[in-house]
Amino acid sequence: MPPLKTSLEAFKSPSRLTALLICLQILGYPLAPSFAELVGIPNAILSYPIRFAVFFLALIQLPHALRFWKSTSQFMRQCIGAYALFWFVFYSRVLYDLFVREVANTANLSVYIFFPFLVSGIPTLALFQLIKENQTKFIREYFTYAGLICTSLFIVNIVKLSPEAKAIKLLEGRFGLENLNPISAGYVGSVACLAAISFSIHEFTKENPVRSRQILGVFCALMGLSMVLLAASRAPLVACFLGIVILLFAEARVEDQIVKRKRLTLLLGIAMGVFLLVALSGAQLLFGLNPFGRFETAFGDDPINKNSGTHRLMIGQIALEHFFSNPLIGSSAFVNSLEVYPHNMLLEALMVGGSMAAIPFLFLSFVGIFGWLKLYLSGKSPLLVAVSFIYAIASSNSGAIAENTESWGVIAVMVGYAVGLPVPQKWRTKSARAKTFPSSSPPTLSADEG
Repeated sequence: MPPLKTSLEAFKSPSRLTALLICLQILGYPLAPSFAELVGIPNAILSYPIRFAVFFLALIQLPHALRFWKSTSQFMRQCIGAYALFWFVFYSRVLYDLFVREVANTANLSVYIFFPFLVSGIPTLALFQLIKENQTKFIREYFTYAGLICTSLFIVNIVKLSPEAKAIKLLEGRFGLENLNPISAGYVGSVACLAAISFSIHEFTKENPVRSRQILGVFCALMGLSMVLLAASRAPLVACFLGIVILLFAEARVEDQIVKRKRLTLLLGIAMGVFLLVALSGAQLLFGLNPFGRFETAFGDDPINKNSGTHRLMIGQIALEHFFSNPLIGSSAFVNSLEVYPHNMLLEALMVGGSMAAIPFLFLSFVGIFGWLKLYLSGKSPLLVAVSFIYAIASSNSGAIAENTESWGVIAVMVGYAVGLPVPQKWRTKSARAKTFPSSSPPTLSADEG
């Protein structure tokens, strides 16, 4: 199906709307800074319309999510309650610090007031639902097309940098844009690469393959990996390579033409390894960049250097000190002494809301892990398995909790799988083979509603 037709029909089908919402929540926001820098306009001109578009898409999807909550067990409503409790505690702390304690903070207030509700809160709420198998095709396609646009804009922006700007980036050891830092760029490239690999496997294994789509998938995968290497941030590099391995294993579990898929995943793994060696040489020759050079700073002992491992450990210790000073409700929304966030969603939850925020966050995370395992064993959506792994890593080392829309999105989707997918056969005991977790069967929806 042509991309334009697919995009237009998204507004007629709840299935495609859900896929579009997931895609925009993960890859929609990076489109704005890349395009804005290319044409020389302020990032806000594009970023705010995209954020409001995601918000209104979520409002359209909320009734569908509500039907899913009502048709499943009480456990799903407990998950929604935990999500609501977390944000209530978070908002209470932020408002108290800003307007009662009047804590000085240099961060943009919109991150703490606007983002949690419009950007993270409501869109994530609409994703607490079971993603049906017929939706995975749309997710794969939307991610591939959006990934191609993101990676192309990013690489064009890097190529057009002045020699002076390139020299500064090379000193830092990684490339980024004014409003798209190298860490975020690395994760975007990782998702683009994974989506294109999944897209390629599907195109090469279907009965009537289209050669142009096969070429498109391979090209998009190479573009995504190139973006990861140019961004050269440690965590996205590790996440991308581990994500590729997980994706290939997950794709090999898909029952449709399973023998052909296993052979193809092996060949793709070898091909990506060869391309990695070539790309590393190309990055060194064309840009003078060693993508793995920054791993040396991970073991540095300079607490002032924000790229060193010691600096991250220090801000993590400060976050824990805030927690231990008031374990029940936390003590601060901000790491005041360094004017940064802890770079870890769990540590930030402990710091901001103590046990009152950390317990619901951990509850949702563990339910999400359970859903991830069920999804992997089911073989229903290898791409979402890999993307969720990518942002599980991201949540542990980057991104403020209020604006980490990607990690919140995959948590919501995995909770939906935890509730809606049957427990894999190998997990069931002989006395409880007919039961599912939690105590209810997946809701029966029409193909269009799914």
